[in-house]
Amino acid sequence: MATIPSCLPAAIKDHYLYAFCPNSGLKIYDISDPTNGIDVGYADTQTCQNLALSGNYAYVVNSSSLQILNISNPTDPVIAGHVDGIWTRVAVSGDYMYLVNLDAGSVYNISDPAHPQLAGSFPAAAGIALSGNYAYLPIVHGSTRPDGLMVCDFSNPAAVTTAAFVTMTNTPEKLLVAGNNLYARASDKAGIFCWIFDISSRTNPVHLQTIWESGLNAAVAGNYLYLSGFSHLEVYDVSNPTNPPLAGWSLFNRYGSPGELLTGLNHAYEGAGFGITVYSLGNPARPELKIEKNASATSAVLSWPTPAAAFIVQQTPDLTAPNWLTVTDRSLVVGGRNQIAVPAPPARMFYRLVLE
Repeated sequence: MATIPSCLPAAIKDHYLYAFCPNSGLKIYDISDPTNGIDVGYADTQTCQNLALSGNYAYVVNSSSLQILNISNPTDPVIAGHVDGIWTRVAVSGDYMYLVNLDAGSVYNISDPAHPQLAGSFPAAAGIALSGNYAYLPIVHGSTRPDGLMVCDFSNPAAVTTAAFVTMTNTPEKLLVAGNNLYARASDKAGIFCWIFDISSRTNPVHLQTIWESGLNAAVAGNYLYLSGFSHLEVYDVSNPTNPPLAGWSLFNRYGSPGELLTGLNHAYEGAGFGITVYSLGNPARPELKIEKNASATSAVLSWPTPAAAFIVQQTPDLTAPNWLTVTDRSLVVGGRNQIAVPAPPARMFYRLVLE
């Protein structure tokens, strides 16, 4: 276990951790060695509240605007653009950026990050999570109408439509999409809950299970859901999300209310009042990778057993001088196995699993 003082984790990309620090704004740490995060020396002195990473850019919500940073060189980010306004959340998918606050949401075209262009609007929400052309919004109506989960179709950002609304008996706050599952942190007077939805049909979320008195924040790595609370970290096996058993837990060695929770490089990064605590997620053995061609031989199905840690698939045509490239598709659980379908290679191809 290691710590990074006076910061809260915001995002991880490659081997860099982006963190919010009260006295120095956004800071970036090299976590090639997760037990010894090294400050690369960058500090944005504005108050940072939320962040999204996409490609070579970081989209940072601060106290008075949205700032776009070019992070091609993470040790020396350069301001590329900005959008004035007060926002609470930001999400990015492709050429579009989604800005959220409790009054309204705005969509910007960021094909040219130096000159974001307003492209549309959507309902006010407490947060946002994206999957393809769809956005999931936690909607809080208070006493006027039931709270719940709204699904919006962003196929045409200039004319966003509501595709579905799912009523929830707890007030939704934070959302996390992982594969075909959506995890919604919700609360009421009885406690804190994690609602699990099946979103394999993007416009028809199906409630599968509710975990009671779970953590304030959630992260998913492989087939495991991590929930952080005031005193401990809970780990659930979500290979079968309709019946997720508790797989483990750990007491926190920290003071202060919990902040964000992230996973990456087979470690968990949990923020609290004094800083970021880094936990190892173990050293799991690499599972056996099974390869099968489909009936028409147009694709190959790669699969490995569940539950498993966060593994990704890499491929190379040659083992003499291998050039391992990561298969970008994410695995889904099919028939009790993690599975990825790839086009059948025109010639010889080798595949392997590596920890993400």
